Amino acid sequence: MPIPKPVVVFCMNHTALIQALEVISTLPKNKPLTIFFAREPLFQLAQKITFRQPVKTFLCPDLGLSVAGFNLKKIIEDRIKYHLVYQEYFNNITKQDIYFFNHVYWDFGLKIIQDLAKKNKVYFYNHFPLQEEEPGQIAPQLLLKYLFGLKHTRIIKSQGNYCSLITNEFIAKNRIRLFTPKINPKLVQEMVANLLPPQTTPKVLVLAGGDLSQPGIDKKNYRKNFAHLIKILLKFYKKKDILVKMHPRFDENIKALKPFINAQTQSLPAELLITPQTELLIALRSTTFSFDRPYLRKLKRIALLNIFYTDSPQRDIFLKMQKGFHLKTFYPGNFDQLVTVLKRNGIHS
Repeated sequence: MPIPKPVVVFCMNHTALIQALEVISTLPKNKPLTIFFAREPLFQLAQKITFRQPVKTFLCPDLGLSVAGFNLKKIIEDRIKYHLVYQEYFNNITKQDIYFFNHVYWDFGLKIIQDLAKKNKVYFYNHFPLQEEEPGQIAPQLLLKYLFGLKHTRIIKSQGNYCSLITNEFIAKNRIRLFTPKINPKLVQEMVANLLPPQTTPKVLVLAGGDLSQPGIDKKNYRKNFAHLIKILLKFYKKKDILVKMHPRFDENIKALKPFINAQTQSLPAELLITPQTELLIALRSTTFSFDRPYLRKLKRIALLNIFYTDSPQRDIFLKMQKGFHLKTFYPGNFDQLVTVLKRNGIHS
């Protein structure tokens, strides 16, 4: 009996982990897996996951490289590095099923996908809307195409950095198949059971951190606003039902939030902490607001941009991004409106 060829999965950041697990949960137990990670913390996290299939994991930080820009020397150096990495990890991958989930911020990895698509079936499982409306930066797009070889992407400038976006043309030219698995949340939860502390089923998940340095943030009242938020939530929920997760790259030391932080959950993707029992997801802004599954019918989303940010261009940019997820989200303008939303929508138990 022939040995089945492995499925290849690219898991480039914490946001993609839940999608990777959802795909893997649909695969037969005898289907070997090869999973590539770009970040050390995520690679280490994966060692604690209970996979049903035989699995090999690889850490390849270069996959997360952003190449786009005007530094010609760097682009050429990255092209040389690309050929070395491809030869080491990917050259022998043929006639396999390949899954990826990220469509932004990884030019190096997209070039891998572009080349693997020539001799494999590639599937794209995406829950973000493609940012087709963003104006492209023509010059860095041409440099990326002719010096690095990555075609059919669009470069935008975001917060001072050049960012490569997947386009519908990239998907079509590389014959990439759009894919959404039939999700079995029970199997996913079994896979990550070793990662979660006992009884980690919050009714309220608060995401915080990463905004204090942003232009337009109300720095003077930042910490006071979080204290007020917690005071309001405690009128509707018990302390044990509220979990706070800080952004992994920003430790803002917000005193009011500390009693609600579980150290064991801080390294986990927020999406793994959202269960069918979660009623409320609350944050200033977050890509996690795009997370939607059939089993999350009770989940309400509240974005606090209008409370924590002053009337500013940066706030308007973030509002546009959040509304681009096309999921029902409440945007209270002040804390009185937040209370009204909580009362009116019966969010609390």
